Amino acid sequence: MQHSEIREKKLEALLDASKILNSSQDTDQILKALLELSIDLIDGGDAGCIFLYNKASDLLEMYAYVGMGDTVKNVKMKPGESMTGMCFLRNEPVFFPDNNVVKNAMSTMSKGNTELAVKGAVIASNINGSICCPLLHRNETLGVLVIDNFSNKVPLVASDVELLKAISVQATIAIINARSLERELENNRKLEEYNKIIQSQRDKYKHSTQVHSKFTDMVLKGSTVADIINEVKLLTQKEILIFDIFHNITHHTLGHNTLETLRVIKPLIVQKLQRNSKNNFYESTTARHYFIFPIIVNLEPMGWLCLLSKTTPLLENEIITAERSATILALEFLKQNELTDLEQSLKGDFLDSLISNDNLAYVLKCSESYHFNLSAPHRILLLDFAFEGRSYSNTQNYERRMRDCLKHYYHHFTTFLKNNCPGSVALIRHHQIVCILEVHLTSGPLQVESLLTFIQSEYHGNYSTVFKDLLIKIGISDDFSEINQFKEAYENSRHTVRLIKGDQASIQWLYFKDIHIKRFLLANTQEDLLNYTQNLLNPLLQYNNASREDFLTTLVTYLKSNCNWSYTKEHLHIHGNTLTYRLSRIEEILKLDLNDYQDRLRLQIAFEIQELLS
Repeated sequence: MQHSEIREKKLEALLDASKILNSSQDTDQILKALLELSIDLIDGGDAGCIFLYNKASDLLEMYAYVGMGDTVKNVKMKPGESMTGMCFLRNEPVFFPDNNVVKNAMSTMSKGNTELAVKGAVIASNINGSICCPLLHRNETLGVLVIDNFSNKVPLVASDVELLKAISVQATIAIINARSLERELENNRKLEEYNKIIQSQRDKYKHSTQVHSKFTDMVLKGSTVADIINEVKLLTQKEILIFDIFHNITHHTLGHNTLETLRVIKPLIVQKLQRNSKNNFYESTTARHYFIFPIIVNLEPMGWLCLLSKTTPLLENEIITAERSATILALEFLKQNELTDLEQSLKGDFLDSLISNDNLAYVLKCSESYHFNLSAPHRILLLDFAFEGRSYSNTQNYERRMRDCLKHYYHHFTTFLKNNCPGSVALIRHHQIVCILEVHLTSGPLQVESLLTFIQSEYHGNYSTVFKDLLIKIGISDDFSEINQFKEAYENSRHTVRLIKGDQASIQWLYFKDIHIKRFLLANTQEDLLNYTQNLLNPLLQYNNASREDFLTTLVTYLKSNCNWSYTKEHLHIHGNTLTYRLSRIEEILKLDLNDYQDRLRLQIAFEIQELLS
């Protein structure tokens, strides 16, 4: 072939390469086509491959190959390794003209790569020559184009280097174009994602604004907590629970049967309540997911909002609705607290006026507001709260916990008063709850006992776990009927509290009327007191019958009601015949006559000693 013909053939080949470059094929197909064209164009070319440099791994990785087995696709070379690595480091075409030069260069190939190459029929002893051409772009080597000769018929020659160099330019352009396209596609993808995020944020903001406006409007129109959670249920199609700070379910949107189930699993839910962060869990008994949102004011939790769902997770709009409702509920609770504080201030003024007895008009006005009957007999119960050993890290923490304790104890205490002791008034003063109890003549002692029983049950039901070191001391005044006796009764209850202040029992109370009796009893040794109660009560205390506890309860109730037969049977919810039978059996067991004053007195003293020794 004449030199002019060879040159014409090469020009045609470059034109073909340009056509391939401008075709609609993807990059992989273009590079493979360029490889095939190179092998066809170069007479001594039998096989070829293209390596691209991975900056992250600092390795040359196989990208395309022709005339080799598939195992070579896993070959990854370090810069400087074998012929390809040498060319990469030199940044210029390298011609390996014979087998000796090839074997010498390939001897630097790693063992793993050598095994892969051999399996792919690329064996150093079989390669008679090779041309490696770097893929250069702006002084950066993107990879290496390699053509190998296995045949002895037509060897590779130096003039082939220039042709391969020209083709390598086309390959480089294809790679650059591909990377530019990839970047453009990636940028478009990111832009589309950003647009979706922006639209999503707009939708969230719109929904958040609408929900916030709806809840705010409800509060301004006087809607209650129950109204708000019903609206949350409507918006989310989820059942709603509200827990207070002491883990009581205060509001809900559930039916009665479902609520009974929740009472059973309530301890599990309580374990999942976190002070200042959201939480969710699945409970198998009810087959529900529980999503919990804290209701917070000034970084302090005031309760929790809980959504019940059959599915998970919550949708974004449902989360927004829950969070906005928790914020509104926090404001509602804050408003309620401020109203409570105002009420406490007004009741404090009322208490001061009763103590000073110098503003009858104000006392009469307040009495009317609180439905307080000035002409009825009353008794003062002074509940003193303290934490054993002041175990909190500083005064501020102590006062905060004390405030929380008083506030929530007061809520349940006043609810009980309203339902069971109409006409009574209670208020918080310092670390105490002052209760002015309206006394009913027929049931005064038992009325106080029922109130003390409630205080005990409330402590053991709620406060002993939350405030494990809480101590409650209760001073109980005598009955009084005149305003001018109020100050004396109040001071007597304070004095009574001081007498039992040092007692380490969780709950302790003392009647002012019993101060002198207890002092008299304490003048005796504990052994003498114990002997007295055992000699008198042991026949009943050791009575081996299932009715023993019923007999004891009946006897105590009967004595404390001044032997009021009608009140005792009603209070114990028993038939009159049952009460008569019990009293008769008690007399037989103790060998006493309950109609005899001396026997009743002995029993009352025995029970006083029991209470004192306990």
